[in-house]
Amino acid sequence: KAVSASSREPYMTETEVEGELVYEYEVLVGQKFIGQVGGLGFSQDNDGIYTNGDKDIGTSSYSNIQIYNLPDVIVSLDGADLAVPNFQHSYESTNQDNRPFGKVPNLVDVSADGRTLTLNGNIWRYFPLAEPIDADSLGDFVVSFDYTPIEFGQHHAICFEDNERIGDHDDPSRNLLDPKRCMMLNDNEDVSNEIYIYGFQPQLKETHRYAISLGSVFNRFDEWKNLVVIQDNDDDKSVGKMTISNIRVVTDLKSCLKDKDFTFEFDAANDCTMDNFLAKVGDLMDLHSSDCAGQDDPLLEMLAFYGLKTEVDVSRKIEMICRNAFERDEYDFYKVLSSDSKHFVPEFLDGGTDWNYLLDLPDTAERILMADELVSNHRLAWPEEHHAFDNCEVGAGMCCWVDQREGYDDQAANADVCYVDMKASRHSAHVKNGYSIYQGDTQAYCKAWAWKPTGGTVSGAHRGNALFKTAFIDGLQGSGSVEQLPGAPLCGCMDRM
Repeated sequence: KAVSASSREPYMTETEVEGELVYEYEVLVGQKFIGQVGGLGFSQDNDGIYTNGDKDIGTSSYSNIQIYNLPDVIVSLDGADLAVPNFQHSYESTNQDNRPFGKVPNLVDVSADGRTLTLNGNIWRYFPLAEPIDADSLGDFVVSFDYTPIEFGQHHAICFEDNERIGDHDDPSRNLLDPKRCMMLNDNEDVSNEIYIYGFQPQLKETHRYAISLGSVFNRFDEWKNLVVIQDNDDDKSVGKMTISNIRVVTDLKSCLKDKDFTFEFDAANDCTMDNFLAKVGDLMDLHSSDCAGQDDPLLEMLAFYGLKTEVDVSRKIEMICRNAFERDEYDFYKVLSSDSKHFVPEFLDGGTDWNYLLDLPDTAERILMADELVSNHRLAWPEEHHAFDNCEVGAGMCCWVDQREGYDDQAANADVCYVDMKASRHSAHVKNGYSIYQGDTQAYCKAWAWKPTGGTVSGAHRGNALFKTAFIDGLQGSGSVEQLPGAPLCGCMDRM
């Protein structure tokens, strides 16, 4: 008998093998009943309706029967494992979710140890806790977890929910008034939806550890009932892959190092970065193991130590500490080169002043050699107030010259210039917008340097010294290089050159 499409279960697939129809089922039977499994039964019903009353007719076979338990999701709750049953339900609506079973089963893949969740394709899924945890028990709770986007969907999120809809729990239709329960991990649609909590958004295949004090963010919160994961992609529901792992919930986060005095030392081989800083915090926690019993996460320790709300706050705090450690002995970039600190050096970096224009380098440039002696033993501050060097997030700078004074070894051009976008360097060009197109015969000599853009690194702390060496020692003094490409600065962050 033909089976109509409307009567088929969504988890059944049909194929034809050697002229016979084969139906393949995958059934999440644990969601259909509770209790002990006492046996395995088979039924083949024939009331004779289609066989002229002959009930002895009918043949079927079953093969490749597998019974397995899906591993629970393991969440660390105050250091103890909380097993969240692997009962997966469509969150928000079945229209949003690729249901757990379709022609291709689309379960959230939970690792054998229960600590890693992998999502493939469009998934809006919630896991109900075995027993909801009320808000009083959770207190000012903090959650942390690792997240890696492997293939971007339209957006990715995680929620610690008290309901099954991403809408107001009093009126699901009033989404903009929803008390926020979901953290946006990547918003590739740029929807800026008010029902999400926004924070750091990692790059593709970048693993980021989140830590956030949700207890201080949630309002009208009665109980934690569901763990929710979202990977949304409506255009092609097979697109998107992400992992979430090592989910931890701490209900009463306290610092175990608050009353301790300590000093950390860093060097070029061991920069003052967030990772290295937290590693030293971890060593310190091991040293004070009796005070830090049951606490093994340096990130959460710093969150409590400084009374911060998110891991981004911790990162900014550590960056400030590292920067301050360097800034104690730095010199102003402009003042070591000119008494006219507000105009002369900034104008030179734009390609101006008599140091660029005169046929011979003027006597005032002797100050460069005096500054070189100072710079060899001291740090120069990065001239971030200059428009070509502010917000230099790319972590690289460059100088480009188009001419050379006589009396120096010829410096072969190493760059062909075809186009200059004046909008990117409008302060140097002195126009708001515009561009120049060159016909391929314009050449320049360029020299660049790079640093780790994370605040507090040795290379980042000395990027002002690298600029001084490139522009003034190697360029102006060493090779007689002068003048910038019209419309661009002489030196600047790579994105402005």
